[in-house]
Amino acid sequence: MMVYLVIVILAGLSFTPSISSVQGASTPTAGMARTTVHERQTSEEMPTHEGLIPAHPLLTNEQSSAFLDHSSNTTTMQQPRRYEFASASSSGFFYVGAFINSNSDPSAVPNSGVQATIQVVSQQVTGCLSFWVDDDAASNIWGQVGYYICNSSVPVAFYQVWNLTTNQVLTTGTTSVTNGYHQFSMHSQNAGNTWVYSLDGNVFGTYNMGASISSSTNGISAAVEEGYVSSPYQPAQQVEFSPALQVMQSGIWYTVHLAYEPWGCGSNGKSCWGIEGNLQNPALPSDTIVVGGNTSLVSTGAWLWNSGTPDFTVTARPTSVTVNAGVPASSTITVIPINDFTGTVTLMVTTNSSNLSCNLSSNSIAGGSGTSNLSCNGSVLGNYLATVTGASGALSHSVSVDYHVTNLPAFTLAADPAAVIGSAGVAGSSTITVTPQNGFTGTVTLAVTTNSTGLSCNLSSTAITGGTGTSRLSCTGSPAGNYLATVAGTSSGATTQTATVAYQVQDFMISANPIIVIVNERVSGTSTITLAPVNGFTGAVTLATSPSTGLTCTLSVANITLGSSQTSTLSCGGAGGTYNVTVTGTSGTVSHSARLAYTLQDFTISASPTSLSGSNGASLTSLITISPVGGFTGTVTLTVIVSPSNGLSCILSTTMITAGSGTSMLSCTPSTSGTFMITVSGTSGPLTRSASLSCKSSAPYTTIQSYFYGLAVGGAAALILVLALAIHRTRKRDFSEDSRTER
Repeated sequence: MMVYLVIVILAGLSFTPSISSVQGASTPTAGMARTTVHERQTSEEMPTHEGLIPAHPLLTNEQSSAFLDHSSNTTTMQQPRRYEFASASSSGFFYVGAFINSNSDPSAVPNSGVQATIQVVSQQVTGCLSFWVDDDAASNIWGQVGYYICNSSVPVAFYQVWNLTTNQVLTTGTTSVTNGYHQFSMHSQNAGNTWVYSLDGNVFGTYNMGASISSSTNGISAAVEEGYVSSPYQPAQQVEFSPALQVMQSGIWYTVHLAYEPWGCGSNGKSCWGIEGNLQNPALPSDTIVVGGNTSLVSTGAWLWNSGTPDFTVTARPTSVTVNAGVPASSTITVIPINDFTGTVTLMVTTNSSNLSCNLSSNSIAGGSGTSNLSCNGSVLGNYLATVTGASGALSHSVSVDYHVTNLPAFTLAADPAAVIGSAGVAGSSTITVTPQNGFTGTVTLAVTTNSTGLSCNLSSTAITGGTGTSRLSCTGSPAGNYLATVAGTSSGATTQTATVAYQVQDFMISANPIIVIVNERVSGTSTITLAPVNGFTGAVTLATSPSTGLTCTLSVANITLGSSQTSTLSCGGAGGTYNVTVTGTSGTVSHSARLAYTLQDFTISASPTSLSGSNGASLTSLITISPVGGFTGTVTLTVIVSPSNGLSCILSTTMITAGSGTSMLSCTPSTSGTFMITVSGTSGPLTRSASLSCKSSAPYTTIQSYFYGLAVGGAAALILVLALAIHRTRKRDFSEDSRTER
């Protein structure tokens, strides 16, 4: 069940320091950022932190459905639904309220307004007390209208419009209000973009919601809120909402029997405001609540009222049609369920004259809600009445449509084709033809509207002169979906005509699984590329890869024709490292891509030192190191091979390196003299890496060899000494002779 936690920050109010300092709050003016957030959460999503208490478990589908009723009469109840009370508090703002679960009631969404009759009561308030109704529109726009009392006993009517994305007040206004019962409403004006905010039908504020949000796409609610207080208190006066909520559908107000979820103040699931419905006070109508005053306290989860007997209504839009003789004209007949009605409604059309022939596109509406198109053709000038009656068991309801058949100059508007199928982002066209009737020669002005911002359209010509001609409608849609483009033709003195073109915008999606591939170097890593049609796409798609340098990729299938989901296997390999590859699917001018990351792992092996030498019997060592490449974390098994195999024995301190890195000590002992080659290999799966070393060994010296070696060394040293003395004497003698010669 959707839950709206609404904190009302009233613009332009002045609070005494003692009040504003309680919560450290300040009052924003129009355009200022809100200090609190309007939240929408299901019971499952509601966090259990301080200041926000989940009210109750989710209701069943039967309990949480919400329906509309245009009558407050209650008969013997069948399939009753119950409405309950819950409580929550948030940062010093304490409130009770109600709201319609629009997701489970398609007949209530979209709506174009909300209203309630609220009892205005003067009472002394410290802080702020407010009573209001609200409605949500698309683009996160939220509005409210009601009255407040702040630090006084004087009620003031107000309205506010919020942008909940930026938490800013878009517009606000106030007006005076007297004690008594007053109707507060907000709704779209003439089914247009401007919404009006009214007190007893008198508009005191407007706001242009924009074309994309001209009707509400979410729920409506009624609420009472207490704020800017140091602790919650029971309002002194009882206030009545009767009816608590009404919703506007097709310009008509209906009383709402809703999945009711009020909030109270307090903690630990205890309410501290009184609230009653007709289950607590049988004197109250089923669509009325009372709060405050001496109203009994109701614990969280208590039921407030029953919704009444399942029923339905039948509506027509438009209810009056002016058309030329011999030209068919339509009205949409809608069946709207009330109080969980899910039966089948049989539709029948009758006329008050044989000059008007009518038919319905569907004579049976299943599941309690739906539409049927009424088309009538008048053969003779005059005013006629077509009556559509819906029956389900003992239930029967009717609606009438007035047909005014004339012979005034007029024109018709037609689209060919009336249904266009195309790809997202690619323009699709239809020819709009204006055909004159009864000598019409005027100028027809054409304009196109769509039912979604996802479809953009233009006309090759917006003015058809002489009463006849064509214009090409071109529309581009994105994302994929089903859209409607409506071309309206207007001309002075003639009835506006429309032609609707249905656009089925198709597309495809591309995805990869997995998107991160980790394999060993030179091993082919694979990922499944899936192409899935969207909204009936049946085109041919060509796949291509764009890998990083060093990565080589192939696809098992490069050309795919979609009708159902298809796959292709991407295989990539290369040297150790990290790479990216993009797989792009192209169909005409439409393309989509999937990006993948490839990690090709490897390891290196090294020896230090790489050259060993020593005498036979000595222990010669070298440190063998395994290092990862590309995040390698595998286990490496080490082996050692010596060539020639005789005369040198080698062992490793460990033959298994885990987690992709580590060391092992190679120890070699020669037994014969000679030169050897040592190869240490590391293996992990298909990966094998090697390090090579050389070893030179010689026999150790004997005692005699050592003796003669010592003599040789000593003799050499003595000889060097004799030669040095001889050189010294020669130089000394030469020096003496030179000295005598000079004298």
